[in-house]
Amino acid sequence: MQTSISAMTPAEAELMMEQVRQEGWNPGIRDAVTFNKVNPNGLLCSHIGGKPIGFSSVMIYDQHYAFFGLYLVYKEFRGQGHGMEMTRRCLSLAGKRCIGLDGVTNNINMYAKIGFRPTYRNLRYLLSRENAPYPQNFDIAITPITNVPRHQLCSFDYTYFPACRSRFLDIWCYQPGATALCALNDGELVGYIVVRPCVFGSKVGPLFARTKAAAWELLSAATESSTRWPLILDIPEPNYRAVNLASELRMELTGEVVRMHIGTPRSIDMSGVYSVTNLETG
Repeated sequence: MQTSISAMTPAEAELMMEQVRQEGWNPGIRDAVTFNKVNPNGLLCSHIGGKPIGFSSVMIYDQHYAFFGLYLVYKEFRGQGHGMEMTRRCLSLAGKRCIGLDGVTNNINMYAKIGFRPTYRNLRYLLSRENAPYPQNFDIAITPITNVPRHQLCSFDYTYFPACRSRFLDIWCYQPGATALCALNDGELVGYIVVRPCVFGSKVGPLFARTKAAAWELLSAATESSTRWPLILDIPEPNYRAVNLASELRMELTGEVVRMHIGTPRSIDMSGVYSVTNLETG
C-alpha cells in the first residue's frame, strides 16, 4: 500500500509523543503542544491507508541551518523503506541548508550514507537533588527571563547557536510549566537557562553561559524550583568547562549521542554551551 507524508495534526503530535515515550525517549510533558507550535510545518507524519506509521521532524531555523529529529517508524513497519522516504522528504524541505542531527552511535554509519559527518559528542548527565549546587557568586543576579528584553536574549543566543531563532525562543522559553531564568552581571546578560518537566525528571536546555560561574548560579536557581528530579543535561564534549562542572557536581554520565552535519554550520562559542537546547531541535 502506498505511503503518504504530510504535516502532523495536533492529534498526531500527541500520538507521536506517546510513541516516543514508549520507546524510552523521555519527552517533556508538554512537548507535543510545544513542538507543534515551534515547528508546525516541519513535523511530518507518514501514513498508510490514512493511519500513522511513522514520524520525523525537520526544523528550519533560517536560510542557512536546519535540524533533523524525532525520527521514528512503528516496529511493524521498520525495514521496509518508510524511514528513508521520510528522510528524503526532510532533505527536500531542508534544501541546501547545513543540516544537523544527534544520532545514537549504532546509527552513525546509516547517517553517513546520506551525507552526515560526525562533529562531536553530546554527553548526557543526570544531576541528583542531593548534589544540587548552592549559590556561590553573589555578583551574578538571577532573574526571570521575562525581565530581559527580547532582542538581548536573541543576540546572546546567537553566540551559542548556529542560527537566528527568535521565533523559536519566543515559544520555547515561555512554554507552560517550564522554568526560564537569566543571569546578569552588572546588568549585562551573561547566561540563561530553560528547564522543562519530563516524564522522568526535568531536562535542562538550553543552558548557555559566558562563564562557568554564571552556569553554576543558573543551575542553582533552577534547582530551587524544580519538583521533578533528576535534572538532565546534554553537554557537548568539546566544552571542557561544562564537563568539569558535571564532575564537580557529581553528575552521573548515562549516555551519549553524536552531533552530525551535512555541510558546515556557522561557528559558535562552544565554551558557553553547558547544555544543548534539545536533541530533537539542536
